[in-house]
Amino acid sequence: MSGRVFRRALVTGGAGFVGSHLCRRLLATGADVVCLDNLATGSRANVADLQQHDGFRFVRADATDPAAWRTLPGRFDLVLHFACPASPADYLRLPLETLAVGSDGTRHALERASRDDARFVLASTSEVYGDPLEHPQTETYWGNVNPVGPRSVYDESKRFGEALVTAHRGVHGTDAAIVRIFNTYGPRMRGGDGRAVPTFIAQALDGAPLSVAGDGGQTRSQKAIAPRGRLRRHLAVAGRRRAAATAALGWAVGTGEFARARIVAGPRTRYEVTTMLVTSALIPPAATWHWLNGLWRHRHAPAWREVAP
Repeated sequence: MSGRVFRRALVTGGAGFVGSHLCRRLLATGADVVCLDNLATGSRANVADLQQHDGFRFVRADATDPAAWRTLPGRFDLVLHFACPASPADYLRLPLETLAVGSDGTRHALERASRDDARFVLASTSEVYGDPLEHPQTETYWGNVNPVGPRSVYDESKRFGEALVTAHRGVHGTDAAIVRIFNTYGPRMRGGDGRAVPTFIAQALDGAPLSVAGDGGQTRSQKAIAPRGRLRRHLAVAGRRRAAATAALGWAVGTGEFARARIVAGPRTRYEVTTMLVTSALIPPAATWHWLNGLWRHRHAPAWREVAP
């Protein structure tokens, strides 16, 4: 993290998929962590084991509520704003909440970071590019957007959040950066998330055909979450003092390539699933192994048991 050490961090959306991994990684670096989450899409189960850690505190509250911020005592030196429904199934179900957390939530988080002189990082998305005409997208590409389209509540929430971070930095000198996170998958992602990878795995576990839109030639930028990979880059962006970084994380792969992925049978579990293979670079076997176990346990809890390798 460029030599920068954080002693006390706030992670909004910390009980979500990516946020819960960040909480763990920060605790592993020695930081105290406050996880703020209203559990609209996150799960307390994602951070249940962290409750035993002296440096961890879970606060169930909405990042858009000014009163919630007044309940957070002390000073933070890192504020990671990751609160937001990210799955289409979630943000289409919660359109106003999605817009609110990208606007009011971002503003409250920025104000706290500015007050505490903390480093601020906004979790943005590749969706700020809209329906891009350029592949792959570079940081100089401005996108092809529809502000009233079906996904506009999410896209515009993040675009406004990025504009707010930029303005706050210019007006108040807030130490802020933006991370545009592309499609991410891995442990603690919900089986019913609705995005491509968990959908493919859930269908494969059920023995159902894998759903691929069109001819499978379209591409998506994909990245497996891993404590020493993607999270390190998140925290590296966080650690660049006064750097106005807008970093994009992920790389492209065809959806048809995912659809041709193999589920490999083996002796490790009752269901005999060991790992999903696309390429060794895309899915770390250990991470995917535990994730598949989690999906199987969540969807078939009464019959599931793990057998040690």
